Amino acid sequence: MNEAANYIKHQQKKIKELVEERDDLKRFSSSDNSNIKNSSSSCSQNYVTVHTCCSGVEVTVRSGPSDRVLPLSMVLGALAEEGLSANICTSTRVNENTFYAIQSEVYLCFLIKRYFFLVLGFVLFSFSQS
Repeated sequence: MNEAANYIKHQQKKIKELVEERDDLKRFSSSDNSNIKNSSSSCSQNYVTVHTCCSGVEVTVRSGPSDRVLPLSMVLGALAEEGLSANICTSTRVNENTFYAIQSEVYLCFLIKRYFFLVLGFVLFSFSQS
């Protein structure tokens, strides 16, 4: 019983942290800094744009010539580190440019559902014991 209470507190703390990160992402994407330009030369440029969407963010990446393409694995890894999962990922190549579009969902929905069912199970267990 005590372990369940500790687990719930731990999950509440994680949810709070994820909510704060989500809010930071929303503030970042709504600011003028939502377009990030990363270039080392005029012929080789990577543009990253982040926008909020229904339940997470949409990331679009445009990379220059193939020897300077931003690896998709690096973008997906960065999203995972921020608690985002890639739901839809598309890429295309036009002339010398590579384009990625990634729609990500915050894990928060999953955590809230898990927390709800944990609490529901705890309540049902307590009810059955009385």
